[in-house]
Parts: sequence; C-alpha cells; structure tokens
Amino acid sequence: MYLFELATTGTISFGDFVSSAQLVSQVGEATQLRARVRAVLKEHRAGASTTRSTSSSKDDLRSGTDAEAIPASDWMRIVTALEEYLPSVVGVFNCVQTDDLLLRYEPVFSWRTSISSTRFRGPQRVELPGLHYELAWVLVTYALALANFAAATVHGLGAFERDRSLSADERRVKDERLRWGADTLCRASGVLVYVSEELLPQWRDAAGAMDVPPDLTGEATLALSKICMAEAQALAIRKLVSPSVASAVDTVTPGPPLPKSHPSVSLLAKLHLHVVEELESALGLLKTLKDRGGNRSGRRDAEGLSANHEHELARRVSATNEDLVPGADKKKMFGKLRLGKDKAKDDVPSATTGVGGDLDVSSSLLAHVRSSLTLHRALAYKWLGIDAGENSNRVGEAIALLTLSSSLLTPSSGLLKRKGQERVGVEAATVEHWLRAYRQLNDTVAFQPVPPVGEVQNKVPAGRAALASKKFNLPTPRFGPGSQGYTGRGFDSEALHALDADHPARANLVGLTTKPTDTYAGHGAYY
Repeated sequence: MYLFELATTGTISFGDFVSSAQLVSQVGEATQLRARVRAVLKEHRAGASTTRSTSSSKDDLRSGTDAEAIPASDWMRIVTALEEYLPSVVGVFNCVQTDDLLLRYEPVFSWRTSISSTRFRGPQRVELPGLHYELAWVLVTYALALANFAAATVHGLGAFERDRSLSADERRVKDERLRWGADTLCRASGVLVYVSEELLPQWRDAAGAMDVPPDLTGEATLALSKICMAEAQALAIRKLVSPSVASAVDTVTPGPPLPKSHPSVSLLAKLHLHVVEELESALGLLKTLKDRGGNRSGRRDAEGLSANHEHELARRVSATNEDLVPGADKKKMFGKLRLGKDKAKDDVPSATTGVGGDLDVSSSLLAHVRSSLTLHRALAYKWLGIDAGENSNRVGEAIALLTLSSSLLTPSSGLLKRKGQERVGVEAATVEHWLRAYRQLNDTVAFQPVPPVGEVQNKVPAGRAALASKKFNLPTPRFGPGSQGYTGRGFDSEALHALDADHPARANLVGLTTKPTDTYAGHGAYY
C-alpha cells in the first residue's frame, strides 16, 4: 500500500483578518485548533524526514518512509486533529458568507504541496488567498491521513494468513482489521469525491479562473479517490481469500486442484479487474495533469519571464486594479499563487504570483499506480486461467492466461523493483506451479491448442466492484449558519435549513443538511 506525504501549513490567526463582537471566543478557538493541526503535521513531517534519511521500507508500503517507524497511533492523532478543526473552519467559512464575520482583508493561506513537487527542490509552499483554499487543503489532507491510517494499520497485521499459530479468535480480529481498513479507505475516497465534485466547482464559481497547485485540481482529487477505492478493493479481496489461505495444505506454492472451500475464482478475477480499471482511470487522470504541467512549463520558458518578473508584474496589476475599480478590495486575484514567502510591506498580504510549470505530480505516486496496476492485472489473469482450467476444462486457454500472468510477474517486467519482492515472488511461484501442472495435463491428456494472446485478452470480462465510496458530508458547523441554536441576519437555524438550494442566502454556504420532510416523532417505529 502507499503512504502519502501529507501537506504542512503556515501560521495564521483568524482574529487578524475577521472581526465580530459576538464570536470572539469561537474565532479564537478556531485559531487554536488550526495551530494544533499545524503542529501535528509539522511534527509528522520532521519525523518522516528523519526516518527517510536513516532507513527504507521493507515491503510494498511506498512513499520513502519506513512504515514500522510511523505507527497507526500517529496517524490517528493527525486524523483527530483535523476532525476537531473541520467544524470550526466550516463555521468561519459560513459566517464570512453571511457577514456574521467581517473580513478586514482577504486572508492568504500557505500550504506545502503533498502529491506534487519540483524536480530538484521537492514539495513547495504555495500561497493563495481565500477560505476556499484553506477548506480544500484541510479536506485533502484529512482524506490522505485517513488513507495512511488504514495503510499503517494493515501493515501492522503482517502476513497473518499463513501463520498457523494464530487461534481462530486472533484470526477473526485481524480479518476485522482488514474490513476496517477497507471501510476507512472508502471514507477517504468519499472525502476526495466531495472536494472534486462539489467544493472545487463552488470555488471556481466564486473566484473565476484559478491557477492552483496540481494537488487541488479536479483531476488529482478524483484520481486520488480512485486510488483509495482500488486499495480498498484489494483489501476486500485479501479478506475474502484469507480463510482459504489459512486452511490450505500448501501455503508456499498452492496448485491444482482447488479446495472446495476456496472462493469463486471467477469472482476473484473480476474483483482484480475492477482494481485494474480504477487504477487505469487514476493513471490517466494523473498523466493528463502531468502533461498539462509540462505544456505550461513550455509556455513559460518560451515567454522567458522569471519568477521575480511575474511576481512584480502581478503586484503592479493588482495595485492598479484596486485603485481604479470601486470595491475591488473585496475581490482579490484568486488566479495567482506564490511559491515561497515574501514579506508583506503592511498588514495586508501582498499579491501572489502564478504557479510555475515546475510543479509536477510525484514520480513515486505514478510508479506506485503503475506497479499496482501491473500486479492486479497479473492476478486477474491468474484467476481467469485457473477458472478456465478447473471449471471449464479449457486447458489450452488456461495455459495462455497463466503465461500472460507469468510474463507480468517476471523480473524483466520491473515489478520486483517497485512492489514488495516477497509478495511478487510468492505470486510468481504460484503461477509457475499452476502453469507447469496445466502444461503437463495438456501434453498427456487434454491435447488442446493454446490460443494466441490477443484472442484470450479479447475474452477478458469487465471488473466487478465489491465496495463503493462512502458519501461525505461536511460536519455541522461549530458556530454560525447551520450550527445548533444559530440566530442571525434574520434566519434561525431551522429557517436557514428550509431555504431552497439556489436561494441567495444559502448559495455559498457549506456543511448544511436539509432535514427529511417525512420526519416526525415515532417515524419508522411501526409495530
């Protein structure tokens, strides 16, 4: 599984840029909770950097960080801090929309990128004005922390399926942890889908054209959601085959015949094929993003503008527009970003420059997606071949499919360099064992022709999903519109919930849920 590198953020105080006589304590609490998020993220990044320089991962848990050095409890601290901060940042966001909080100036938030980096300097700090930027980064970081929490928990289980010393109760507990890991990854996917399909479009509608880091594009967030779902499906497959592996007589190189208690091999093949489909979609989205970044970099090189020149130009244009356009102080330039830090000349943050074309999708993430795709395609071919040989007596077709699987698992495919060598080696030995058995059967009994590769590939069925992404809803705001007991601007909490979705007073609010119209005392309690 993959460990994502989490973003970090700079220091900011909400009290510096918002004013309210009624919500002073709530704004202070929001600043305090954000400071805690920053602290745990910085602490994690420092620990991960130290680990990266002293050790390397020993299995297929990839990110350049030793999984054993970052226990699941550390990820739980990060997840908890983000969950406690979310209701407050949603409250600030909504109060600004309804003028319960008044902006002194447009705040500029600073976040270091997560899945994108420069070629030589690694992840870069990117600044952008607006609360949409803050909320988007908090949600993306929350989703990736959930995914890492699941990955670290599953990593701690080890290869328990082949451990004959485990009791039935201990094995049941570990199977339940697999189920929990898959469920948590589905939650992470749901958060990323929300960012991609709801928050980012709302941000574009409010701010217009934006130049954002690759991490906060619709393509990246949707790709990350598909990666999480692929990992969740892989855990579901592992849980499905766990009992049969535990009861197998030969756990080193299992071969024919399959035990009667073994799960349907046809189903296993389709489950792996769905993982392949999810990863192919994710890889296509990430490559599109990478190509777009390359084109942008080419245009910048052709123009011959330095970063300092662009920054100065953006600052002058921003200042000129604010002088000429009435009310321009309420609408800053959302389409500009800044790498690094610049000291403000006064209490209002300076304008930011555009994102350079040197920010690109992490090569380790792309390598992980490619290697996972290859592995699950090989496993799908393996189970399709076993299904053809065991259940349909199509020995020739089984040989062709197992040969395809074996070719993907050989050292020449490069899979051993990217995935855990132990697991790939075990799978390669298993496929080779089945292949030898079917070749011997075909040479002595079946005498069936082995079809060409293209013919069997054309018969590969569509994948089948075992899990679905869990729909994410923002938490109830801690204060302001949508919170318990809220009254302000002529709307109480119940009246605000009753507004139509396109009502001007509600259009820009987040974290609001409409109560079902058929809810009443005793609803659903029929005897």
